[in-house]
Amino acid sequence: MPSTSTNPPPHHQNQHSSCYHNRQQNGGQPHYSHWGEFQKKQIHAWKRLPHPHDPDNDAKCIFRVHGICVEFPEHNTDKVVDPRRPFDPRRAKTGMELQVPDLTLDDEFCTIPPFREIALVGLNDNIDEKFLKELCKKIPSASATKQSQNTKNNDHCGAEPFELLIYRHPITGRHMGMALIDFGHRVESEAFIARYNGKTMMGKAVQCYFDPFAYKLGELFK
Repeated sequence: MPSTSTNPPPHHQNQHSSCYHNRQQNGGQPHYSHWGEFQKKQIHAWKRLPHPHDPDNDAKCIFRVHGICVEFPEHNTDKVVDPRRPFDPRRAKTGMELQVPDLTLDDEFCTIPPFREIALVGLNDNIDEKFLKELCKKIPSASATKQSQNTKNNDHCGAEPFELLIYRHPITGRHMGMALIDFGHRVESEAFIARYNGKTMMGKAVQCYFDPFAYKLGELFK
């Protein structure tokens, strides 16, 4: 229970005695002291409670001051509880999830192109689009979600290229042994080159390197 004494705190006692000494020197005139103003500003938090043995009698009541009840300690409030309602997760509003648009490389692109397009040179004639897509699925996707990472099916976790093109002769349709793969992120393109550059595919060594806008493949195609 908080003390009801009107004596000032220890750090005010010396000032109080000096004020009393000055008052005697001033012919008994009262001297201003901020300790009295401090006592007026004190706020006592109290609550009136019914008497446990006679709750219907309003004359008998108990008081709890600053969370402490002297007569009945079981009514003390030792823990501070937030009076607001608890948070309801069912009413939580999730933020709007907007998909980040992918950058498309076309004829209107006028700045430095990102290193996403990969040129494959020296392919076997039996290699088709399906075979190259299976190779791309072995590369981890940069935009894979947590749900796809936890799944056991690797098809959902692999990278999917935006464009996959195998160059063929425009008249005879003959396989030219060249292909172009455009990934959505540079990380996927770097992983593909690090894994398959210089490797043997169906008995032939394949070269993989960055080729923005397929400029080098266009020179070889001519």
